Formats: sequence, C-alpha cells, structure tokens
Amino acid sequence: MALQTSEYTIGGVKILFPCKAYPSQLAMMNAIVKGLSSKQHCLLESPTGSGKSLALLCSALAWQQSLYGEAWGGPASSHQDFLIMALFFLLILCLSI
Repeated sequence: MALQTSEYTIGGVKILFPCKAYPSQLAMMNAIVKGLSSKQHCLLESPTGSGKSLALLCSALAWQQSLYGEAWGGPASSHQDFLIMALFFLLILCLSI
C-alpha cells in the first residue's frame, strides 16, 4: 500500500501532509509559518480532534527544513522520510501527555 500525501505551499514553504488537510488545519499552518517566518509568537486554538498536533508538526518541520535544508544536505530524500519524521514527533508528543 502506497503512502498518499498532500502537498501545500504556504508562505513559500512546501508542507507535506499525510492526508487532505481540513480548512482549519490550513489556517493553522498558515499562522504557524507566518509566525515562524516573522519570529513572532502564535496563539492558536481549535476544537479537540481537529488535527492541531499534526498541522503544527508538519508546518514547523517544513519551515525548519526550508530554512536549514541545505545544512542538512538538501531537501528531504523523499516525502516518506519527512512524514515518518513528523509522525515520530507526533507519537512522542502523544506519549508525553
């Protein structure tokens, strides 16, 4: 079974997402990328089950990769590598709650 992903470009940052994002997730990713790019804090809220953690992880990791990608040896070797990294961090986040 192939891993199907969606790709969104928000604020010049290519964000890989493991599924089709909800409108609230797109809005959250937009705010996160804007905040990170302008070095500002973000206060974001969304209902339980709306995919906040995944939106945060995917957008923050994509922004970091776009900023420091060359230092890491260029773009991610594949979409799957990036998503595995995002899901790993999501698992750690869930286990720490």
